[in-house]
Amino acid sequence: MRVTSVATALGTLAVPAMDRLLSRHPGMTYYLGEDPEADRFRMLLTRERDIAVVIPAPGTPPSDDERFEQHLLLQEPQDLLVPRGHRFAGRASVELHEAATETWLRAGDPRDQHLLLTSACAAAGFSPRVTHNAVDWSAIAALVAGGHGICLLPRLATFPRSDALVRVPLTGDVVPTRRLVGFVRRGGSRTPLVRDGLRALREAAAESGGAHGGAHSGGSGL
Repeated sequence: MRVTSVATALGTLAVPAMDRLLSRHPGMTYYLGEDPEADRFRMLLTRERDIAVVIPAPGTPPSDDERFEQHLLLQEPQDLLVPRGHRFAGRASVELHEAATETWLRAGDPRDQHLLLTSACAAAGFSPRVTHNAVDWSAIAALVAGGHGICLLPRLATFPRSDALVRVPLTGDVVPTRRLVGFVRRGGSRTPLVRDGLRALREAAAESGGAHGGAHSGGSGL
């Protein structure tokens, strides 16, 4: 079983799923990796990988691409990450439009997280004033704690816990949400081990605390 995954889902979904698979298939050989520079969809087609856990974004194969099956694993809400002492820090929740005048960080993977920020803010009626950017969540946490901006924070993102940081849930008409989707080659889910791999990923997703989805063959989106 060979699984390639975006970074935020590797440790929280793919690793627990592989642990489940190994308990069910002792002696199974396996691979887990981000493959950040590779084309994950080409790797599926060339049979270098069996499952790709991705966040659909522009350039992702559409739902009617006959080469792939798409299985929704998780719909992952975003929160705001703010420094303690910020005007939002004591709030139970915030609506995104309330942050229109804030300074923002372009945080996370530019292939999906940055696009989610701009599209969500546009839906909320404003263009974010972005001053800094970072990909690594430890660096992002340091920037926020230092008062250099706020950012969207995926529920699966891991970062150093600090009394200087507060996670604030978003509510209202615009709640940015990422979709994590398991891609396999068309017909791949009929293979017992791939089918078990998808099931293990869904189980790990259900335990992660996000909104869990079922198998489907449609819809990409941020």
